Amino acid sequence: MVFPVLRVAFFPVLRFFTKRAVNIENLPKEGPYLIVCKHVGALDGFFLAAVAVPYLDKKIRFIAKVNEWGYVWKTMISSNWARVIEFLPEDRSRCLIDASDALTAGDIVALYPEGYLDELDHSSRPKTGAARLAIWKRVPIVPVGLQYDITVRSHRKVLNQFWRSVWNALKNPHSMVITFGKPFELTEYYGKEMNEDVLRSATEKIMGEIEALTHVNNINK
Repeated sequence: MVFPVLRVAFFPVLRFFTKRAVNIENLPKEGPYLIVCKHVGALDGFFLAAVAVPYLDKKIRFIAKVNEWGYVWKTMISSNWARVIEFLPEDRSRCLIDASDALTAGDIVALYPEGYLDELDHSSRPKTGAARLAIWKRVPIVPVGLQYDITVRSHRKVLNQFWRSVWNALKNPHSMVITFGKPFELTEYYGKEMNEDVLRSATEKIMGEIEALTHVNNINK
């Protein structure tokens, strides 16, 4: 059993805030493949892991910017135990190399094409890393969408902050819906030169699949 402590003590708490996981059977039991998700709030990865990891019974290699909370969190927990692929703003290509190696090893890699929350500007274009990996390694992509209820000042940007995201979850128990789309491949781009036009087109296809599964409700309580 992978993550036995989390599965007993932490994942059930997170699943309390999840109303349901739709079509989780679309997750293949074996890798390599990519999970790509719409980024809405700071807890997205935790909610996704809480339903996907127990179902798969294996670790998912999340690409994430690791908080500087000391050696225990950064190295022992995030890197060694959870096997997070760290995103470094000063060396953005490093995580793609590490993710490529993980896919070669047969792992499941999860990432958010819109980037990490500290720099997320919803008017900017999504990053092309997911498209690069999918084309390089010729692996399937599973799109994931979130249905979120937001009551913290009624807009998404505040959910970038960890504690605001926690407070929003506490105000909206058993409300999130996580939807897993059907796996697809970017076969039409295999063998093409990975120039800007190709990567942009492939990224737009990925985001279209994710956006179709995502819905954010701004509500007042």
